[in-house]
Amino acid sequence: MKRAFYFVFTGLIVLFHLSGFNQPANAQFVTDVGDITMGAGISQGSSVGHLGDSEFGVTMQIFYGISEQIRGGGGYTYYFIGEDDLGANEFNFDGHYLFRNRDNALFYGLAGINISRILADGDTWENVSDRRFGLNAGVGLEYDLGNFSLFGEPKFTIGGWSQFLITAGARLRI
Repeated sequence: MKRAFYFVFTGLIVLFHLSGFNQPANAQFVTDVGDITMGAGISQGSSVGHLGDSEFGVTMQIFYGISEQIRGGGGYTYYFIGEDDLGANEFNFDGHYLFRNRDNALFYGLAGINISRILADGDTWENVSDRRFGLNAGVGLEYDLGNFSLFGEPKFTIGGWSQFLITAGARLRI
């Protein structure tokens, strides 16, 4: 897991450098006050639910620009568990602090609250519903392509399922 974190972190630094991180400060903002962005992506959690397995999921997000440097919002991830009658999902309520918000590039730190839930149903598993709470911390990179942007977001959840989650996808400003 440490290798994955270092690989993602190094990749983000390289992307910042290539995207013109040190351009003039008078460039246009990528996200501004009052902007609403909706996004969707593919996620992989390192330790989903009671099984503790790495699982793929689909994530949907919505964010609101509170200021030029802060936006907040929420997201929902549904995990595709390979076991019959077993399901897992999570809600994340995160705030982004935008370190870089110019020249088509956005670099941000994130922190928030995680609510994880696993559902077991049927003969194989007893009817169980387990909900756990945790805290999120991570970073993200978003690159604006006009009407939409591409993003990558690695983060850790402490508590709850205590996992490393990486999400990649697209966001649309509405």
